[in-house]
Amino acid sequence: MSLAFFSMQTPLFAQAPAPATAVNTIYDEQNPVQAPDGQLYFTIGYHPSNKGGATDPGDVYRSRNLEQAAEPVSDLSTQSLDVLVGFPDAQTAYVYHARGPLGQGVHRYLKSGSNWNLVGMLKMGNFRNNSNHFSGRLLADGKTILMAMNSFGSFGNDDLYVSTQMEGDNWTSPVNLGPVVNTFAEEQSPFYDEKNGILYFSSNQADSRGGKEVFYAVRQGEDWTSWSRPKPFEIPGALGAKQVLCS
Repeated sequence: MSLAFFSMQTPLFAQAPAPATAVNTIYDEQNPVQAPDGQLYFTIGYHPSNKGGATDPGDVYRSRNLEQAAEPVSDLSTQSLDVLVGFPDAQTAYVYHARGPLGQGVHRYLKSGSNWNLVGMLKMGNFRNNSNHFSGRLLADGKTILMAMNSFGSFGNDDLYVSTQMEGDNWTSPVNLGPVVNTFAEEQSPFYDEKNGILYFSSNQADSRGGKEVFYAVRQGEDWTSWSRPKPFEIPGALGAKQVLCS
């Protein structure tokens, strides 16, 4: 899997994806997140430079621009799967660790100079991921995290969940987005367009036209479990490919 970027022309149409050739490798790049300073953070799986070596499913890497090769961010990585979820501000990062220093979950780091220091873990009630995969994004409000994992109430494989901040490091238990969006197949890589109320995600559900495909669904009201029926999102030149939304 590699990173590719595209710009939306309207909420439902996009330009053809453009591969980020400088940051892509023969390894598995996923879950890109842009930091407030413009740098790109993402996960690379099974890279020999990972903390756990070539069997490590994912460490956090950083590219200062799309023309520069990525470098590992050891402060934000472990020997298990590590996924940067987002930046609530320029000095704070949320990172998922499958087996982190404080257990499985989303950890909070604070930046000091050029280093990242672990502060604690977000308390998300009954958070548990039974899958070997994880993807997630912090919304622009800084108080909502959409994530893909296999957990309580999953309809099959990986499903989409949401957790919202209550106060400080206290967040709600992850809530499944419901059976309209989630299926027995895999739903991954969620991205939410807050302005238009549209959820984009990758899935190999029954309506896909080959492999994994990007779908979209429109939120109905303020409820995170009420959605229109997902439809394929048209990405020129990507039919039949394995599509994972990069935002």
